[in-house]
Amino acid sequence: EVADAAYAFGLLKGAPRRGTRQLQEAVCRGQGLVKGALRPPCTRRSALILDRDVLDPRDENMTQKLPGRLEVWEGQSPLDAVGGLVRAANLHTTIDVEWFAPALVDALCTDLAHPELFACGEHELLGHHKRIARVVPINLGGDKGVIGDLILHDYEEAADAIYNFSQSHEEVTAFGRRQLLQNLCGKDAKKYQYKCSRQQALVFKSAPVLSVNGTVALLDATPALLQVWEGEEPADAVKAFCDLVGFSDDDAKRLIREVCGEYPVKLLPRRSPLQNCQRLSWVLEVMPVRGPFGPGGRMAHVGDLPIIEGEEGHDLAWAFAAERGCEGCPF
Repeated sequence: EVADAAYAFGLLKGAPRRGTRQLQEAVCRGQGLVKGALRPPCTRRSALILDRDVLDPRDENMTQKLPGRLEVWEGQSPLDAVGGLVRAANLHTTIDVEWFAPALVDALCTDLAHPELFACGEHELLGHHKRIARVVPINLGGDKGVIGDLILHDYEEAADAIYNFSQSHEEVTAFGRRQLLQNLCGKDAKKYQYKCSRQQALVFKSAPVLSVNGTVALLDATPALLQVWEGEEPADAVKAFCDLVGFSDDDAKRLIREVCGEYPVKLLPRRSPLQNCQRLSWVLEVMPVRGPFGPGGRMAHVGDLPIIEGEEGHDLAWAFAAERGCEGCPF
Protein backbone atom coordinates (compact mmCIF):
# COMPACT_ATOMS: atom_id res chain seq x y z
CA GLU A 1 0.00 0.00 0.00
CA VAL A 2 1.29 3.45 -0.96
CA ALA A 3 0.14 4.82 2.43
CA ASP A 4 2.43 2.36 4.24
CA ALA A 5 5.37 3.03 1.94
CA ALA A 6 5.02 6.81 2.29
CA TYR A 7 4.78 6.59 6.07
CA ALA A 8 7.87 4.34 6.28
CA PHE A 9 9.75 6.66 3.92
CA GLY A 10 8.95 9.63 6.15
CA LEU A 11 10.23 7.83 9.23
CA LEU A 12 13.44 6.84 7.48
CA LYS A 13 14.16 10.32 6.13
CA GLY A 14 12.77 12.31 9.05
CA ALA A 15 10.24 13.99 6.75
CA PRO A 16 7.02 15.51 8.16
CA ARG A 17 3.86 13.48 7.57
CA ARG A 18 2.24 16.40 5.72
CA GLY A 19 4.90 16.12 3.02
CA THR A 20 4.77 12.34 2.72
CA ARG A 21 0.96 12.50 2.51
CA GLN A 22 1.28 14.83 -0.50
CA LEU A 23 3.79 12.39 -1.98
CA GLN A 24 1.37 9.54 -1.30
CA GLU A 25 -1.47 11.34 -3.11
CA ALA A 26 0.79 12.17 -6.08
CA VAL A 27 1.87 8.54 -6.49
CA CYS A 28 -1.74 7.40 -6.27
CA ARG A 29 -2.55 9.77 -9.15
CA GLY A 30 0.15 8.03 -11.19
CA GLN A 31 2.67 10.86 -10.96
CA GLY A 32 6.29 9.74 -11.22
CA LEU A 33 5.53 6.11 -12.00
CA VAL A 34 7.64 4.26 -14.58
CA LYS A 35 5.77 4.04 -17.87
CA GLY A 36 3.97 0.72 -18.19
CA ALA A 37 4.51 -0.24 -14.54
CA LEU A 38 1.63 -1.62 -12.50
CA ARG A 39 0.00 0.93 -10.26
CA PRO A 40 0.61 0.19 -6.57
CA PRO A 41 -2.50 -0.25 -4.40
CA CYS A 42 -4.05 2.93 -3.02
CA THR A 43 -7.07 1.53 -1.21
CA ARG A 44 -6.63 3.65 1.94
CA ARG A 45 -5.15 6.94 3.19
CA SER A 46 -3.95 5.80 6.64
CA ALA A 47 -0.81 3.72 7.14
CA LEU A 48 -0.90 0.38 8.94
CA ILE A 49 1.90 0.86 11.46
CA LEU A 50 1.84 -2.54 13.12
CA ASP A 51 0.37 -5.94 12.26
CA ARG A 52 1.52 -8.87 14.36
CA ASP A 53 0.61 -11.84 16.52
CA VAL A 54 0.49 -11.41 20.30
CA LEU A 55 1.51 -14.12 22.77
CA ASP A 56 -1.03 -15.13 25.40
CA PRO A 57 0.25 -13.86 28.80
CA ARG A 58 -1.53 -16.73 30.58
CA ASP A 59 0.67 -19.33 28.86
CA GLU A 60 3.77 -19.98 31.01
CA ASN A 61 5.66 -21.42 28.03
CA MET A 62 4.94 -18.25 26.04
CA THR A 63 4.16 -20.21 22.87
CA GLN A 64 0.37 -19.78 22.55
CA LYS A 65 -0.92 -16.81 20.57
CA LEU A 66 -4.05 -14.82 21.20
CA PRO A 67 -6.71 -15.26 18.49
CA GLY A 68 -6.63 -12.48 15.94
CA ARG A 69 -3.81 -10.05 15.21
CA LEU A 70 -2.90 -6.73 16.74
CA GLU A 71 -3.27 -3.89 14.24
CA VAL A 72 -2.25 -0.33 15.05
CA TRP A 73 -3.21 2.33 12.50
CA GLU A 74 -1.75 5.74 11.90
CA GLY A 75 -3.19 8.17 14.44
CA GLN A 76 -4.67 5.41 16.57
CA SER A 77 -3.92 5.17 20.28
CA PRO A 78 -2.01 1.92 20.93
CA LEU A 79 -4.07 1.44 24.09
CA ASP A 80 -7.24 1.50 22.00
CA ALA A 81 -5.71 -0.98 19.57
CA VAL A 82 -4.83 -3.44 22.34
CA GLY A 83 -8.27 -3.02 23.91
CA GLY A 84 -9.84 -3.75 20.54
CA LEU A 85 -7.80 -6.94 20.17
CA VAL A 86 -8.86 -8.15 23.61
CA ARG A 87 -12.55 -7.39 22.97
CA ALA A 88 -12.52 -8.87 19.46
CA ALA A 89 -11.10 -12.12 20.83
CA ASN A 90 -13.69 -12.01 23.66
CA LEU A 91 -10.87 -12.10 26.21
CA HIS A 92 -11.98 -9.21 28.43
CA THR A 93 -13.61 -11.71 30.80
CA THR A 94 -10.44 -13.80 31.24
CA ILE A 95 -7.60 -11.26 30.90
CA ASP A 96 -7.28 -8.24 33.17
CA VAL A 97 -7.20 -5.53 30.51
CA GLU A 98 -6.29 -2.92 33.11
CA TRP A 99 -2.73 -4.25 33.34
CA PHE A 100 -2.41 -6.24 30.11
CA ALA A 101 -3.07 -3.37 27.70
CA PRO A 102 -0.53 -0.91 29.22
CA ALA A 103 2.05 -3.72 29.55
CA LEU A 104 1.70 -4.62 25.88
CA VAL A 105 1.93 -0.97 24.85
CA ASP A 106 5.12 -0.65 26.93
CA ALA A 107 6.57 -3.67 25.15
CA LEU A 108 5.62 -2.33 21.72
CA CYS A 109 7.03 1.15 22.37
CA THR A 110 10.31 -0.43 23.47
CA ASP A 111 10.40 -2.99 20.66
CA LEU A 112 9.74 -0.55 17.82
CA ALA A 113 11.96 2.10 19.38
CA HIS A 114 10.82 5.09 17.39
CA PRO A 115 9.34 8.16 19.10
CA GLU A 116 7.14 9.01 16.08
CA LEU A 117 5.68 5.54 15.71
CA PHE A 118 3.29 5.59 18.63
CA ALA A 119 1.47 8.22 20.63
CA CYS A 120 3.76 7.45 23.57
CA GLY A 121 4.53 11.11 24.26
CA GLU A 122 7.32 11.43 26.80
CA HIS A 123 7.14 7.72 27.52
CA GLU A 124 10.20 6.84 29.62
CA LEU A 125 10.85 3.73 27.54
CA LEU A 126 11.62 5.92 24.56
CA GLY A 127 14.39 7.74 26.43
CA HIS A 128 17.18 5.98 24.56
CA HIS A 129 15.70 6.74 21.14
CA LYS A 130 15.31 10.49 21.47
CA ARG A 131 17.50 13.26 20.15
CA ILE A 132 21.12 13.24 21.29
CA ALA A 133 21.68 15.92 23.92
CA ARG A 134 25.44 15.71 24.37
CA VAL A 135 28.46 13.69 23.21
CA VAL A 136 31.40 13.51 25.61
CA PRO A 137 34.70 11.88 24.51
CA ILE A 138 36.06 9.88 27.46
CA ASN A 139 39.81 10.35 27.71
CA LEU A 140 41.68 8.29 30.33
CA GLY A 141 45.01 9.84 29.41
CA GLY A 142 48.33 8.09 29.00
CA ASP A 143 48.51 5.09 26.70
CA LYS A 144 44.76 4.48 26.83
CA GLY A 145 43.73 7.91 25.55
CA VAL A 146 40.15 8.28 24.29
CA ILE A 147 38.26 5.01 24.84
CA GLY A 148 34.95 6.11 23.31
CA ASP A 149 32.15 8.67 23.24
CA LEU A 150 29.63 8.85 26.07
CA ILE A 151 26.29 9.72 24.45
CA LEU A 152 23.51 11.32 26.48
CA HIS A 153 19.99 11.66 25.07
CA ASP A 154 17.25 14.14 25.88
CA TYR A 155 15.45 13.24 29.12
CA GLU A 156 17.90 10.41 29.85
CA GLU A 157 19.38 10.17 33.35
CA ALA A 158 23.12 10.87 33.28
CA ALA A 159 23.69 8.10 35.85
CA ASP A 160 22.07 5.55 33.50
CA ALA A 161 24.05 6.70 30.46
CA ILE A 162 27.33 6.52 32.40
CA TYR A 163 26.55 3.06 33.76
CA ASN A 164 25.62 1.73 30.31
CA PHE A 165 28.85 3.16 28.89
CA SER A 166 30.89 1.49 31.63
CA GLN A 167 29.39 -1.92 30.84
CA SER A 168 31.17 -1.92 27.48
CA HIS A 169 34.27 -0.11 28.78
CA GLU A 170 35.74 -1.96 31.75
CA GLU A 171 38.31 0.79 32.23
CA VAL A 172 35.59 2.99 33.73
CA THR A 173 35.52 2.00 37.41
CA ALA A 174 32.90 2.83 40.06
CA PHE A 175 35.09 5.75 41.16
CA GLY A 176 35.35 6.90 37.55
CA ARG A 177 31.55 6.75 37.18
CA ARG A 178 31.10 8.98 40.21
CA GLN A 179 33.61 11.50 38.84
CA LEU A 180 31.88 11.53 35.47
CA LEU A 181 28.52 12.11 37.09
CA GLN A 182 29.88 15.06 39.07
CA ASN A 183 31.35 16.59 35.92
CA LEU A 184 28.29 16.03 33.73
CA CYS A 185 25.87 17.29 36.37
CA GLY A 186 27.85 20.41 37.21
CA LYS A 187 26.93 23.97 36.31
CA ASP A 188 27.03 23.27 32.54
CA ALA A 189 24.28 20.62 32.81
CA LYS A 190 21.55 23.28 32.54
CA LYS A 191 22.49 23.84 28.89
CA TYR A 192 21.32 20.34 28.00
CA GLN A 193 18.12 18.28 28.18
CA TYR A 194 19.45 15.19 29.96
CA LYS A 195 18.53 14.60 33.61
CA CYS A 196 20.59 14.71 36.81
CA SER A 197 17.87 13.82 39.31
CA ARG A 198 19.65 10.86 40.95
CA GLN A 199 23.09 9.47 41.78
CA GLN A 200 22.40 5.79 41.13
CA ALA A 201 21.83 4.10 37.78
CA LEU A 202 18.73 2.02 37.15
CA VAL A 203 20.21 -1.28 36.00
CA PHE A 204 17.01 -3.26 35.40
CA LYS A 205 13.28 -2.57 35.14
CA SER A 206 10.68 -5.23 34.48
CA ALA A 207 7.24 -5.13 32.96
CA PRO A 208 4.30 -6.35 35.13
CA VAL A 209 5.36 -9.48 37.01
CA LEU A 210 3.35 -12.69 37.34
CA SER A 211 3.42 -15.01 40.35
CA VAL A 212 3.58 -18.81 40.09
CA ASN A 213 -0.23 -18.99 40.26
CA GLY A 214 -0.66 -16.36 37.54
CA THR A 215 -1.63 -13.32 39.61
CA VAL A 216 -0.09 -9.95 38.75
CA ALA A 217 2.02 -8.04 41.28
CA LEU A 218 -0.01 -4.97 42.28
CA LEU A 219 0.53 -1.89 44.43
CA ASP A 220 -2.56 0.25 45.00
CA ALA A 221 -4.34 -1.60 42.16
CA THR A 222 -1.48 -0.69 39.77
CA PRO A 223 0.98 -3.23 38.32
CA ALA A 224 4.21 -3.13 40.35
CA LEU A 225 7.52 -3.14 38.47
CA LEU A 226 10.69 -4.74 39.77
CA GLN A 227 13.67 -2.39 39.74
CA VAL A 228 17.34 -3.18 40.40
CA TRP A 229 19.68 -0.27 41.11
CA GLU A 230 23.42 0.09 40.63
CA GLY A 231 25.31 -1.64 43.44
CA GLU A 232 22.27 -3.66 44.50
CA GLU A 233 22.38 -7.45 44.46
CA PRO A 234 19.49 -8.58 42.20
CA ALA A 235 18.51 -11.47 44.51
CA ASP A 236 18.03 -9.06 47.42
CA ALA A 237 16.05 -6.63 45.25
CA VAL A 238 13.75 -9.43 44.08
CA LYS A 239 13.12 -10.64 47.65
CA ALA A 240 12.29 -7.10 48.83
CA PHE A 241 9.94 -6.69 45.85
CA CYS A 242 8.18 -9.99 46.55
CA ASP A 243 7.74 -9.07 50.23
CA LEU A 244 6.30 -5.70 49.18
CA VAL A 245 3.67 -7.18 46.83
CA GLY A 246 2.89 -10.25 48.95
CA PHE A 247 4.52 -12.88 46.75
CA SER A 248 5.80 -16.14 48.25
CA ASP A 249 9.41 -17.29 48.66
CA ASP A 250 8.80 -19.73 45.79
CA ASP A 251 7.86 -16.74 43.60
CA ALA A 252 11.05 -14.97 44.71
CA LYS A 253 13.25 -17.97 43.85
CA ARG A 254 11.67 -18.32 40.40
CA LEU A 255 11.91 -14.59 39.69
CA ILE A 256 15.58 -14.46 40.74
CA ARG A 257 16.40 -17.17 38.23
CA GLU A 258 14.46 -15.40 35.50
CA VAL A 259 16.12 -12.05 36.17
CA CYS A 260 19.59 -13.57 36.39
CA GLY A 261 19.11 -15.56 33.18
CA GLU A 262 19.12 -19.04 34.67
CA TYR A 263 16.27 -19.91 32.33
CA PRO A 264 14.35 -17.91 29.71
CA VAL A 265 12.90 -14.66 31.02
CA LYS A 266 9.13 -14.42 30.72
CA LEU A 267 8.44 -10.95 32.06
CA LEU A 268 9.40 -8.66 29.19
CA PRO A 269 12.42 -7.09 30.92
CA ARG A 270 14.05 -3.93 29.74
CA ARG A 271 17.56 -5.33 30.09
CA SER A 272 18.12 -8.99 30.73
CA PRO A 273 19.68 -11.22 31.76
CA LEU A 274 21.63 -9.24 34.32
CA GLN A 275 25.35 -9.82 34.29
CA ASN A 276 25.97 -8.81 37.90
CA CYS A 277 24.16 -11.61 39.76
CA GLN A 278 26.61 -12.88 42.39
CA ARG A 279 24.14 -15.35 43.92
CA LEU A 280 20.66 -16.78 43.49
CA SER A 281 19.46 -16.40 47.09
CA TRP A 282 18.77 -13.40 49.28
CA VAL A 283 20.41 -12.20 52.48
CA LEU A 284 18.32 -12.99 55.57
CA GLU A 285 20.43 -10.88 57.92
CA VAL A 286 23.95 -9.55 58.33
CA MET A 287 25.87 -10.68 61.42
CA PRO A 288 28.73 -8.53 62.77
CA VAL A 289 31.60 -10.90 63.63
CA ARG A 290 34.07 -10.22 66.44
CA GLY A 291 37.17 -12.10 67.52
CA PRO A 292 40.19 -11.83 69.86
CA PHE A 293 42.34 -10.11 67.26
CA GLY A 294 42.66 -6.58 68.64
CA PRO A 295 45.72 -5.16 70.43
CA GLY A 296 46.67 -7.40 73.34
CA GLY A 297 44.21 -10.06 72.19
CA ARG A 298 41.20 -7.88 72.85
CA MET A 299 37.93 -8.50 70.97
CA ALA A 300 37.71 -6.58 67.71
CA HIS A 301 35.30 -6.33 64.78
CA VAL A 302 36.48 -8.72 62.06
CA GLY A 303 33.79 -8.15 59.45
CA ASP A 304 30.10 -8.63 58.58
CA LEU A 305 28.87 -12.11 57.66
CA PRO A 306 25.80 -12.22 55.36
CA ILE A 307 23.43 -15.07 56.30
CA ILE A 308 22.08 -16.27 52.95
CA GLU A 309 18.78 -18.14 52.54
CA GLY A 310 19.26 -21.84 51.85
CA GLU A 311 22.98 -21.90 52.72
CA GLU A 312 24.46 -24.02 55.51
CA GLY A 313 25.67 -21.98 58.47
CA HIS A 314 28.92 -23.96 58.76
CA ASP A 315 29.69 -23.37 55.07
CA LEU A 316 29.11 -19.64 55.38
CA ALA A 317 31.25 -19.39 58.51
CA TRP A 318 34.10 -21.41 57.00
CA ALA A 319 34.07 -19.33 53.77
CA PHE A 320 34.02 -16.12 55.82
CA ALA A 321 37.09 -17.24 57.75
CA ALA A 322 38.90 -18.50 54.65
CA GLU A 323 38.44 -15.15 52.88
CA ARG A 324 40.34 -13.58 55.77
CA GLY A 325 43.15 -16.11 55.64
CA CYS A 326 42.11 -17.66 58.93
CA GLU A 327 40.40 -21.01 58.29
CA GLY A 328 39.04 -22.42 61.52
CA CYS A 329 39.60 -19.23 63.54
CA PRO A 330 37.36 -19.06 66.63
CA PHE A 331 35.07 -16.28 65.52
